[in-house]
Formats: sequence, structure tokens, C-alpha cells
Amino acid sequence: MQAFIKSHSHKRKSGFTLVELMVVIMIISILSGVVLSAMNSSDDSRALDAGVTRLDSLFSLAHSAAITRKQTVRVLINFDNSTIDKPNEPQKMLRYATIVYLDDDGKWKAYTEGEFLPDGVYFTPALSTKSGGENLQLWTASINDSDLKVTDTDTYSEGSAYNLSGNEDGVNHSPGPNKWYYFEFAPNGTFRNPGVRVVLTNAIVLPDAHLLINVDGDAEPADMAKGFVVFRSGKVLHFQSGEQIKEGNS
Repeated sequence: MQAFIKSHSHKRKSGFTLVELMVVIMIISILSGVVLSAMNSSDDSRALDAGVTRLDSLFSLAHSAAITRKQTVRVLINFDNSTIDKPNEPQKMLRYATIVYLDDDGKWKAYTEGEFLPDGVYFTPALSTKSGGENLQLWTASINDSDLKVTDTDTYSEGSAYNLSGNEDGVNHSPGPNKWYYFEFAPNGTFRNPGVRVVLTNAIVLPDAHLLINVDGDAEPADMAKGFVVFRSGKVLHFQSGEQIKEGNS
């Protein structure tokens, strides 16, 4: 009889109470939230890394092309907002880049097919413009995607400074059909816009061609960005942190 009571008592003590189960469930929920948040953050970071790698490769290819062809070569980043309100057309503004070169007859030609940045990753003019440094350059050219012919290249203009306010990338230039930011290599391979930065960010594009950078808490837009600076030699130096981007932008 005593043996039966002891056995029965042991079985009752080995179970979980309702409070204990609720505590376990709550802990699992908290840990799941932390893990999911970390995964989302990691996905954003990986997308930025992939975008920076793509542009780095394009700049390296343009640098090599200028030297081997002994011709002027440009890396172009799209600044055309004409398809923003057309969801069925590819959205190129601030996330599509390509390379063109100036041939011996003085005509621009496409050197390679263009590249899109990963979804949700954009070139940010505001963080790419260094206060007191080289301005971005704006150019108008039409590039046919099917035959890669380049036309309407008679317009050249220099960029102007940008203002960054809060979490919004304030674009002072007016985007429009066939507009591009350009970065130019001379026929000997030297970079003609030394000190210009190429910075990407996780953002969304608003209809007025502003980039809205998602920033939480005390973070700043530069904390959500990655990129590099290009030197006269054509070499690039990658930013190691958002703090370096902020320092160069102040």
C-alpha cells in the first residue's frame, strides 16, 4: 500500500502546472521574435552587401575597359522616375546601373547589359554627396534595352549638393526621362570624379522620387547604408560602418 502511494505521488509531481506551461510558451514566443528580427535584419544586410558587390564589380569593369580600350568610360545609375506609377514596368530609378563608352567616332555606346540592385536596395544621392567635396554628375541619354544603342547624349550638366533631412533622402535634382548619374573614367583609367562616394541603402521610393529610409529609434540613415569611395587611381575603399559614412557626409 505504501509503495502504491509513493508511486502515485511521484507521478503527480512529474507533470507541469498550467503556470509553468504558460511561462515556457511565453519564453518561446520571446525567443522566436528575437530570432525573426535578427533574420530580417540579416536579410537586409545581405541585400546591401550584394548590391555593393554588384556596383563594385561594375566600377572595376569600367576601369579595366577604359584602360584596355583607351577610351572614356562611364558607369551610369538610373535617375528616371517616369515608370514609378507604372507597376507593370521595371522600376529602374536609383537601382539600375550600366556602362557606356565613347568610341573613336565620338559616339556613346553601351559596353554591357545593365544590372539591377537587389529588391529594396537603392543608390542614395544624399549619402553619396560629400559636403565640400565632389558633386555627383547628371547626364541625359537614352539607352535602348534591346539593341543597347545610346542616343540623346547632347546634354551635360554638373550635379549639385544634396540635403539629408531626418529619414528622407532629399533629392534636389529633378529626375526625368533618360536621366542618369554618371561616374567617369579617362582613357588612361584615372577616375575623373575622385572622392565621390557610392552609397546604397535599404529604402522605398516615393512617387516624388524621394527615398524613404526606414529608421527606428536613435538610428540615422547612414546606419542603414553601405558603400565605397572611389579614388583617382580607380581603386575603391569600402566604408566599414555607418559612422564613416556620416563623418564623410558632414
